[in-house]
Amino acid sequence: MQNKTIEGYRLSPQQNRMWRVLQNEAHRAHCAILIEGQLDIDLLRLAIEQVIGRHEILRTTFQRISGMDTPLQVINESGTVVFREYELGQSSVDAEELDSLKATVVILSPVRHVLRFALPSLCIDRISFTNLIREISRAYAACTRGEVVEDEVTQYADVSEILNDLLKSPETKTGREYWQRYVGQQPFELHLPALGESNISERFSPASIETQVSNEFDESFILACWATLLSRLSGQSELIVGVAADGRSYEALAEAIGPLAKFLPVHYQITESTTFTQVLAQTEETTSTHVKWQDFFTWADVTSDKSFFSACFELIDQPARFSDSNVTFSIEKQHVCTERFKLKLDCIRKHDGLHIELHYDENLFEASTIKRLVSQFQTLLAGAAATPDSTISELQIVSEPELAQILVEFNRTKVNHGTNNRLHALFESQVGRTPENIAVVFGDRSVTYAELNARANRLAYRLIETGVGPETRIAICVERSIEMIVGTLGMIYNLGDGEPDEIKDRLAEFLGKPVTQGS
Repeated sequence: MQNKTIEGYRLSPQQNRMWRVLQNEAHRAHCAILIEGQLDIDLLRLAIEQVIGRHEILRTTFQRISGMDTPLQVINESGTVVFREYELGQSSVDAEELDSLKATVVILSPVRHVLRFALPSLCIDRISFTNLIREISRAYAACTRGEVVEDEVTQYADVSEILNDLLKSPETKTGREYWQRYVGQQPFELHLPALGESNISERFSPASIETQVSNEFDESFILACWATLLSRLSGQSELIVGVAADGRSYEALAEAIGPLAKFLPVHYQITESTTFTQVLAQTEETTSTHVKWQDFFTWADVTSDKSFFSACFELIDQPARFSDSNVTFSIEKQHVCTERFKLKLDCIRKHDGLHIELHYDENLFEASTIKRLVSQFQTLLAGAAATPDSTISELQIVSEPELAQILVEFNRTKVNHGTNNRLHALFESQVGRTPENIAVVFGDRSVTYAELNARANRLAYRLIETGVGPETRIAICVERSIEMIVGTLGMIYNLGDGEPDEIKDRLAEFLGKPVTQGS
């Protein structure tokens, strides 16, 4: 039997990273481009084919044979583009061709079209999409004149080889040691029980919510607010945020197409007494230094290849439009997933202002929770802008309407549970309905209903074993903590076989205040 062979190029460091953290997911990058003017669709198809012919990465597939951990980049002689046209309202849902560039044109009117691209994330990043649209605009203009764009371009496979060799070169030792010293033993993991975070899943399912905010904030200010909010919600005084770097520190890479972006660790130390101005200073100092060393960061040098940042941040400057002929091309929306995360904040500067996209793993968080998180972030932005010298604990993250709801609406808790329902039975009923939901949060610790129930039961049984009975007085002495709730609930369980009035009297004695039905 003849052995199969493959000829190709090594994955670049960025592609290798994506493969290791996202290899079980068929992630594809998407971009929607608004085209305005008298468009000739046949010329558009020709322009796209010419751009694919010029850029090898757009006709690259990824192949491996048995025994290979990672695939090779295999460049095909001719590119394949799946090109389709649809009138507005027609269905364009098809099985995606995972190894090809897919282009779909939706006709909105004679002078308005939407061009939608989809291709493997291993082939592109956000800046590459901008470069791709610029190339198509130039090629289309040339086609209208019967010409062809022939200037030389930087091929991604060549860049890939250079980047791989660069990281193995002795000359890069200083840069790699910079990241090893900087990261050290800092925590990459961020725990967010206050957001009802579920246990981490093998599967990564990104989703997002978008909104618009004031355009007056710069990158450092927005990032500082994001780190502040994460610290408040996690209760962690030390955290790391993965911040996107474009990976284009050399002039030859500015207009290249292919994944070059990476996320760099930015370490924060934030306590309740830290002022927002100090967080902002940490941000500006760290990010300006990191940019100089971005080419030398690799996960293998600092931690496990399959580790990932819990929280990420990316600022995107989206160009208004490209116009090299009688039609204009402008990016309306794009989605590129190059890194795994729990939460990722994208700030996109568009022609109409600053847009926020909060991306999240929907295996971990509910959409309603993320909507509330967006509102908290907007409140924090406004507060930090108004009073930047405030301490972190003084900055408001709950909006006035939400605060009113918490203080008024949520405190209308009187419920008629009937005359015979015992408190421990009501709690156990809740355990049965939502065993894996978070029941108690204290600092960076949390327990589910099932865990709290099990611990309270163990305590109740222990009390019984030591001779505690209906007439026994029990005292509890413990600081405010999860253990205080366990102790209180365990004693209620121990009271559980009494009659409702008896339990009410004993709870009144224990709590030091009257207990009424429905409390």
